[in-house]
Amino acid sequence: MKKIIQLICLFFSIYSNSQTAIQLNNSGMKKYTQKEYNNALLDLNKAINKDSKLAIAYYNRGLIYYRLEEYQKAISDYDIALKIDRNFSIVYGNRGNAKDALKDYSAAIKDYNIYLNFNSKDANVYNDRGFAKLKLKDFENAIVDFDKAISINPKYAIAYYNRGTSKYKLGKKGNGCEDFKKASKLGFTIADNTITSYCN
Repeated sequence: MKKIIQLICLFFSIYSNSQTAIQLNNSGMKKYTQKEYNNALLDLNKAINKDSKLAIAYYNRGLIYYRLEEYQKAISDYDIALKIDRNFSIVYGNRGNAKDALKDYSAAIKDYNIYLNFNSKDANVYNDRGFAKLKLKDFENAIVDFDKAISINPKYAIAYYNRGTSKYKLGKKGNGCEDFKKASKLGFTIADNTITSYCN
């Protein structure tokens, strides 16, 4: 039995060594989608050990760290990915999200700005940037971003809610409540409590 176990271990060792960095990256992301985060990290670590210039592996490992709420580790991996490929545009958006999670809103906005220079039709990132501005109490400019997000996706419930919050903070109660009601109609149930508390 021990010999069989040793042979099996040897087989897996040889198989692992024969896998390319790309294959290990892909294996890691398959495990990520299955929420096997620790096993996914093992594969991505192996991928990076095999090819330290594989930007996608750093990016993907950053995604996992973000999911695990290890935001600083995520940022470190995103930094490396961008050092390898500064035009890897999606990384800027996700690094912005990690900085936002750490409440470093000004830094997050800078990353969102760069991302939107590459991808000017991404409603989600306009909403994310607007939310960061809202947190900084830059309500007027936050509304501009929420307007843009809604123009791209007219059914973007959260953007209506966030825009409503910004308007409300500016003292525009009526306009804010209109946005809260629109968000509610689009299925954003959190807006229901807001309407009850602030709009009746």
